[in-house]
Amino acid sequence: MSEDKTAYENRKETAEYFRRCARGGRVDRNGIAHTERHPYRIRAFKRACDEGNPRAGVYTKCICRLIETVESSISAEGFHLIIANTQENKERELQHLRYLTSGVVDGILLASTMESYSEFSAVLPASFPTVLADRKVDAAPFSSVTVSAYQSVYRSVASLIEQGQRRIGFITGLSRLSTSRERLAAYRQAMSDFAIPIEDGFIQHGDSMERSAWNSTRELLKQRCTAIVASNGLMGTDVYHCLRECGMQIGRDVELVCFSDFDSPLLESSPVRLVAQPVDELGKMAGEEILRRIKDRAAEQ
Repeated sequence: MSEDKTAYENRKETAEYFRRCARGGRVDRNGIAHTERHPYRIRAFKRACDEGNPRAGVYTKCICRLIETVESSISAEGFHLIIANTQENKERELQHLRYLTSGVVDGILLASTMESYSEFSAVLPASFPTVLADRKVDAAPFSSVTVSAYQSVYRSVASLIEQGQRRIGFITGLSRLSTSRERLAAYRQAMSDFAIPIEDGFIQHGDSMERSAWNSTRELLKQRCTAIVASNGLMGTDVYHCLRECGMQIGRDVELVCFSDFDSPLLESSPVRLVAQPVDELGKMAGEEILRRIKDRAAEQ
């Protein structure tokens, strides 16, 4: 299968799953999948991708797997799942939260693009059953289900250094996201511990979305970096394609480390160093935690 066709098939698969999630209802222009009315409703505020979103790309097998795991946890208790896509847009997130807290759902699983709770406290009160999934938000009064990638990134950078790499570039995501900050901190610490200077231009900034790491990759090549670490799988796929386009052979001309945020045969069949994420465990824990929050609130009323 060609690389372009693989990316298309991934988008097609996600779109089909999104349509299945909306079975019996509709998908509105804001990207919210409305299921049939049900006595128990729950909202998963994950970044599920729809076919019409040109920036969705190959996000998606990870997101699909996460959604499926959450859905399995909550469906056993008679809950339905509603899905939307914020596209890392703050106003879009606020719009969805206003709508959902108006009585549409019983609870929210939130993978927020915000940095601080103060940015959305007016539309999501502390009393509303909410669980932060995948990311933390400063000063948020909610429980969170997250996975630390600090040690994984640190060990990956340390391994590169121990194998003789000295010019190691890093492509970080949106600085307001807790995952981006943690992974960048791990890179900085590893470089510092091994007394490897981080030269100007070694740290490049993407926006955690598809097609945001191409320019960063080219800039790192200009900086003569011989190893690149991408702080999420989506941007890692960008790096992979850009290196191929530039005629660079991964594993020979440049090393690439990225997160396996999805099942991509393009990366898994190449000498890319993948950092695995326990997506199934994350989804199961998030589903169980939001159910507990909803039941606790119901018991109080």
